[in-house]
Amino acid sequence: MKDARIRALCDLMVPTAREACGLHDYDGVVQDLSPDGVRRGLAAIGGPPGTPPLEDAHDEAHLRAFESSAHVVYGELELHRRNPLFHVSNLDLACYDREYGPAEEREAARRAHLAAWPEAIEASIRALDAVPAPIARATIGAARGLAAGLHPERDAAALAAHARLVAHLETAMTTGDPSAALGGEALASLIGSAEAMEVDLTDLAARADSERDRLRAMLAEACERITPGQLPSLTVTALLADHPDADGVITEATALTDEVRAWTREHELVPYDDGECLVGPAPESRQWAMAMMAWAAPYEPDGPSWYHVTPPHPSWPPADQEEWLQVFSRTTLPAITVHEVAPGHYSHSRALRNAPTPVRRILMSDAFIEGWAHYVEEVAVE
Repeated sequence: MKDARIRALCDLMVPTAREACGLHDYDGVVQDLSPDGVRRGLAAIGGPPGTPPLEDAHDEAHLRAFESSAHVVYGELELHRRNPLFHVSNLDLACYDREYGPAEEREAARRAHLAAWPEAIEASIRALDAVPAPIARATIGAARGLAAGLHPERDAAALAAHARLVAHLETAMTTGDPSAALGGEALASLIGSAEAMEVDLTDLAARADSERDRLRAMLAEACERITPGQLPSLTVTALLADHPDADGVITEATALTDEVRAWTREHELVPYDDGECLVGPAPESRQWAMAMMAWAAPYEPDGPSWYHVTPPHPSWPPADQEEWLQVFSRTTLPAITVHEVAPGHYSHSRALRNAPTPVRRILMSDAFIEGWAHYVEEVAVE
């Protein structure tokens, strides 16, 4: 990556640059999320003095939006002090599971990454001094899951550091600010900066209310067609109860993956439908998530992407297993598969591999990534 401005942004989003973008010179590297490390990262934004703008006007505007967003996220709001997921992503070793390169190279990177845990975790503990209690409670499971698969003796130093991080978050669960609110001005800045937009929260809330009402009306109409005269809540409960058992979730998700890709191809909904999309459970450290896409990234040789669908763990209480399985009902799993695979995230990833410039391959809008996947769910209904 030759452009100093893009490199400076990648240095502030190492986990994303490595996994979602495929910039594997970041393999085995942990981001410095200490207060001093973040200050150095922000100082590099924009490149050295006299760095010229990009020739392409769109790319320059796109790049400036991400530079502005970095200053908001790390500078104005200091979210790395409030949100443990910055640090969880930084430590996560599951990024080396996908077959993007030779197994021995990925394992060497994993070992180097793990060896950096003790220092990185001490930096994280220094940084995470403002975690609200609700955020600590919401993220503690993901933090605990980082240690999945580590060896008690061989990885003792990393596990000891991990225990300190978990203990730090457990303390925040009880001593942190009881409110997770950023405040209106901060929220508008966070939402707007990444998209180079001015955000009016009053208008946005009104639009959200209108959209909620529209979707509720669609739901009521659909339920009336299925079970005339019955409350929608009862119809939905019955639909969610129709699901595969734990052993059948992967089988049904695999069949649906083939179906939605064929349907997307038949209707020519997206420009690219090449590549291989495999289906299986998420790596153990990520099994807090029910479904996710791990795609073949733009800057790596093409290889299989993974649609991760995670059944409930057999050790859970039966009621918890049933609640988890309802997400994979025969009503909802098709929508999840459209969202994650085609024409959703997987299709998007194939387009990213064909994007014409580094800015467009690397600097990905979260609003567009998720907005597109939710949009195509309704396209499928239509």
